[in-house]
Amino acid sequence: MPRRKTLAGSAQFPKEFRANMPFLKQFCEECIVPSTDEKTTTEDTFSHYTAFVTVKTNDAAVLRIASSKARFSRQFSSMARMSQFEFVPFTGPKRGYHIRLQRPTRRYGSLAGPHVHNMIFEFLKKPDNSFVEPIEVSKEQGSGLFTAKETPEGTVICEYLGQEIPTVEGFTRDVKYETQGKAPRVIFFEKSCFDGNVDRNGDAIKNIKDNFGALINHSRSEFNCKWVKVSVEGITRVAVVTLKTLPSKVQLFVNYGDRRRHLESWMY
Repeated sequence: MPRRKTLAGSAQFPKEFRANMPFLKQFCEECIVPSTDEKTTTEDTFSHYTAFVTVKTNDAAVLRIASSKARFSRQFSSMARMSQFEFVPFTGPKRGYHIRLQRPTRRYGSLAGPHVHNMIFEFLKKPDNSFVEPIEVSKEQGSGLFTAKETPEGTVICEYLGQEIPTVEGFTRDVKYETQGKAPRVIFFEKSCFDGNVDRNGDAIKNIKDNFGALINHSRSEFNCKWVKVSVEGITRVAVVTLKTLPSKVQLFVNYGDRRRHLESWMY
């Protein structure tokens, strides 16, 4: 099982398959079709699996677990027997199964390719927040963002206002906000951060409801949106895009990643 016990039994790590490979059950259900004619090697299957996981999450800890080829081979072998995939009796790189792989980008095609950036550019020219509305979830959690009407997959629903800053500065601000009792609205990308408590000039956003993107709460297993970072005239901006079609009055979630683990290493 994963080192963090809280992940056991989640969508990433289902208990019933004793799986410590994230999203393996979903990968087999959504991306694999049994075939009598085609043969797919375990190596090719692993490549498709890692692509599938990157679509599902940006959590660095989960992605690191998913990158183990040896662990995948053992876990997938057990899953293949349960799923009754016909084994191809070869050794080495030809070892595999009679299966056909469906690329995960087909299902999430709205986020793959330059056309999604074109949609974001059009949205930023003329923002349309009619797909979303803030609703108070509870006194403890405050407000969350919900769909105001049926929202198709791949819809740009709002912008995450903020200022791009270096990663080290992001850690510093996150700790400062927490000690001041403010919501830590710093989101971490691969090489930089985005501070949602200030505008792009560094001035504090007085009314957080002016920044719809910052109202989206975190979920590792139920996220239905994704942050997409683009550069507009040399300025980094972040849009929020839906990962699937959503009915009205559904709460929106984004996977923030393993932010807390990085903060603890920085603080101590």
